[in-house]
Amino acid sequence: MDEFDVLSDPVRRRILELLAEGEMTSGAVCAAIKAEFGISQPAVSQHLRVLRDNGFATVRPVGTQRLYAVNSQSLREVVAWLARFEQLWELRFETLATELAAGRHGNQPHTGHREATKPKEHPVFDYLQQVKTTQRSAEITGAGADRQWTISLTKVFDSPIDDVWDAITNPQRIPRWFLPISGNLEVEGRFQLENNAGGTIEKCDPPKHFVATWEYGDRVSRIDVSLSADSDSTTRVRLRHSGALDEARWAEFGPADAGIGWDLALVGLAQHLTSATGEVDNLMGTELSLRMIEVSGDGWREANIGAGTDKAAAAAAAERTRAFYTGMMPAE
Repeated sequence: MDEFDVLSDPVRRRILELLAEGEMTSGAVCAAIKAEFGISQPAVSQHLRVLRDNGFATVRPVGTQRLYAVNSQSLREVVAWLARFEQLWELRFETLATELAAGRHGNQPHTGHREATKPKEHPVFDYLQQVKTTQRSAEITGAGADRQWTISLTKVFDSPIDDVWDAITNPQRIPRWFLPISGNLEVEGRFQLENNAGGTIEKCDPPKHFVATWEYGDRVSRIDVSLSADSDSTTRVRLRHSGALDEARWAEFGPADAGIGWDLALVGLAQHLTSATGEVDNLMGTELSLRMIEVSGDGWREANIGAGTDKAAAAAAAERTRAFYTGMMPAE
């Protein structure tokens, strides 16, 4: 039984609504459902079992009682799937609004001469395709103590260059697709991303280019971001991230170490720029996010091979990084 089979039953949906207000004993659930639907206690117990067996509800014993609660993770996965179609709904409402504004009320024909404005199209957002279409490369340069790693990501966004620049430099917009940010976003100003890296802005040439240090703990690296207009409505962004080479860390994780995180961030930026609302889905912990990390890891494996790493070593490094990002191995 899949998620939508489970949720298609009105009794099970009502049980989840009750549990969303807090834990309930099985007896309390049975009493409430019996009062509303007039079904027997064994029938309610069967619905509870379906919810529990399919991951929508949890149960824990407390003395002689069994307390049921909602398992929000399963619901998040359903919401994430439905979010792919949200923009279709928004488009339908925009079309309706346009028709009404043009004078089409009920079944009466439009008698005016004004041409209806074509609504802005918001195609369904394909997360995996967004990850796949990013171009990646990696390289090691220099010699001895001056050896450096560099990873590069290039992605085309369906938005004008001024809008993309604003999205990646405006402190009011950055949290909508990336992380909360504080500090002075001017040349020589310091910035700090919440629970993440901070740094200093070294160069800025709006709306085409900026360079900043990227400081996380005792590791200091640098990001170089350039924008170019492919057309009036599309923008090509190239992000280069480089730092002093830690041979052991590179051998263990390779370019996916930083690369997967940037992949996920750029997908968030793409959704922010194309969404009708500018909001980005929280996919953390969902099956879709795991698949995105897997696809990103595959891309960085190939980039690592392109940088001269043995295929087996590159595959092992990508797998370790995927495991780290999905919480299946501890951070060093």
